[in-house]
Amino acid sequence: MSKSPTPIQYTQKFSLLKQTGILLTIISLLAVIGIGSSTIIIETTQGATSAVNIAGSLRMYAYKIASHMGQDQYKREIVIDKLEVLIHQFDNRLSHPNLVHILAEGENSRELPLNLLYYSIAGQWESEFKPILTHYIEELGNDDLNEDQLKDLQLKHQKEYLSLVDHFIFNITNLVTLIEENTETRIQLLRDIEYIALPLLLLAILATPLLLYFRILLPLRDLLEISQLVRQHEFSRQAHYLRKDELGEVGHAFNLMTTDLSATYAELEDKVIERTNDLIQEANRITMLEERSNIAQELHDSIAQSVFYMRMQISRIKTLCRRQTPLDELIPIIEELSQSNDDNNKQLRELISTFRIEVNPAGLTVALEDIIKRYSERGDTDLKFENRVPEFKFSHNEEVHLIQITQEAVSNIIKHANAQQGVITLKHDRESNKIILTIRDDGVGIPENPERPNHFGLKTMQERGESMHGKIKIVALPTRGTKLTLKFHPALTQEAEL
Repeated sequence: MSKSPTPIQYTQKFSLLKQTGILLTIISLLAVIGIGSSTIIIETTQGATSAVNIAGSLRMYAYKIASHMGQDQYKREIVIDKLEVLIHQFDNRLSHPNLVHILAEGENSRELPLNLLYYSIAGQWESEFKPILTHYIEELGNDDLNEDQLKDLQLKHQKEYLSLVDHFIFNITNLVTLIEENTETRIQLLRDIEYIALPLLLLAILATPLLLYFRILLPLRDLLEISQLVRQHEFSRQAHYLRKDELGEVGHAFNLMTTDLSATYAELEDKVIERTNDLIQEANRITMLEERSNIAQELHDSIAQSVFYMRMQISRIKTLCRRQTPLDELIPIIEELSQSNDDNNKQLRELISTFRIEVNPAGLTVALEDIIKRYSERGDTDLKFENRVPEFKFSHNEEVHLIQITQEAVSNIIKHANAQQGVITLKHDRESNKIILTIRDDGVGIPENPERPNHFGLKTMQERGESMHGKIKIVALPTRGTKLTLKFHPALTQEAEL
């Protein structure tokens, strides 16, 4: 009975899907980090550049305001308009979104250096500079003031403004410096991120084909080789990749499958061998029965007829003796009777030799070569054998008949042909799908009526050829010698075609 398949109990610890998913996630995450950080820092840097320009312009406006405060007071309307424009522009610059955007947000954000300095500048502007300028503009608009009063007023406010502006400009310069330093810090952060993310991304990208090669391609190639060997009935190869993943599970299943197939195939081979042996024994038994039937037929056709003929001759001698026939008349009859007896002895020996023929286990070629060697030693005829189908498979019955026909023909060459050379050829005609046995000699040839009295060899060969669904043709060659040709369809080929 065949073994039941072994159940597969296997647990994946780290599947290929998880490995591939993690690797792709790492690659995607590193790419997003690199691209995202670059985008954010580039946008921030662009905003910081604008903030530096705006913060730098605050110094220019502070100096412009100081310059306009020192202009001719007689052009008070012009000075007032310019101062109001400059104050408005300074306010816009100080509260510009690009400048405010770079300030940190959240709790305790005002305690950061950049935020502290910005709010200090804004507070100084609102609490010190702007009131001075507003008061100065209001006094310039007073028409009751004379020239000396305007001049004193101008000097007073200008002096007051200039006493504060240097420190104010210093703070603005520090603000610009801090913005530039923050920008450089962010750029350096981008460099650090790129220095870390880029090598990791390259490693992940390089790891992807390695994972595909060692964890997928090589295991699949190994399993493909095993499947090809299984098709060739080779079950000894085992899968080498047995990791705790999907392909490792498939490899484990392949190993179990090949083990079970090997056991099943071995069991089937044993059954086939056993059945083949039974069939061979049955074929041998059938062949032996056929041979016995043929021999019985041959005995009936030859020996029995000769014995009957001898009985008739003996009866004739008895009759002549009772008549007191002279001895001179009896001697020819007695000699003919003696010759018949000799012929019967020869035929009986041939039958016994035929009955002893067995199929050589080494094959038809060896059996025919043994016959040719044995008969070559009995005479002077040079016998040669050409087997052009050494790998052809014949049925057991065909091998027996081929051996019998060859032996009978070679025996005739040695005994009757007086030949110098004999050639036995066995070949296969692919067009007609027939096996052709040719036996040729350079002897005296065959008479028109080859069947001699009491001789049964040629008739037996004809019957053996017919039993193989073939036909034997024996002809005399034009110059010298005889040619025997047997053509038949091989039984195994007929079965394959059916």
